[in-house]
Amino acid sequence: MTDYIFKDLQGTLEFVGDFESLYKNDPDPWDQSASHGERASYYLHSRERLFNKLRFLGGGTTLLDIGCGLGYTSDLLAATLPLFEVSGADISKTAIDKATSLFPHLTFFCKDITTSDFKITQRYDIVILNHLLWYILISLHQSSLNCHSLLKSGGKLIISQAFFKNKQRYGTDMCDGFSGLLSYCLKISDVFEIENDSLSSVPNLVYDHGLVVLKRKD
Repeated sequence: MTDYIFKDLQGTLEFVGDFESLYKNDPDPWDQSASHGERASYYLHSRERLFNKLRFLGGGTTLLDIGCGLGYTSDLLAATLPLFEVSGADISKTAIDKATSLFPHLTFFCKDITTSDFKITQRYDIVILNHLLWYILISLHQSSLNCHSLLKSGGKLIISQAFFKNKQRYGTDMCDGFSGLLSYCLKISDVFEIENDSLSSVPNLVYDHGLVVLKRKD
């Protein structure tokens, strides 16, 4: 799986980003189903933190889960928060096809959040970048602007992200850990303001989990 997304070059990582091949060759990349493996407990923890944050923000809203992959988090969002109208988007057509097959009651579509010609007419109350940070890091500013364009006035962008407990091997010059993400968020204060942020570090989980809620500025 690593070779599809990152290439190891003598201890450092180079981003490859072949998500289409990944989803064609791996039935459950990163153990998204949370049915097995060391990531399962982490997913339960990170998803519950995300859901609690959304409960606090309130219901009756439209939500887009960007980087939805196979749709497991999107489906749990819809089941846990029934007042939310949930949709999912991913760069991989294969992932979207599989998500649509697994969860036909939800709407999924294929879109690349990093492109300069990104256009969607639908506007959302909440947009989630779900465990996507390292894969859009090179185009993070463009992705942020695209998220801004997706949101209604006063809408919220939520970044839900895993962070390594040990030293990060990729992108430290652009975003070094959770503090690096917060520093970046301050740099886009012309379009977003930080409304809330938190980092959860649980000793027996494989990753720390970071949450940042940004409010769209008009």
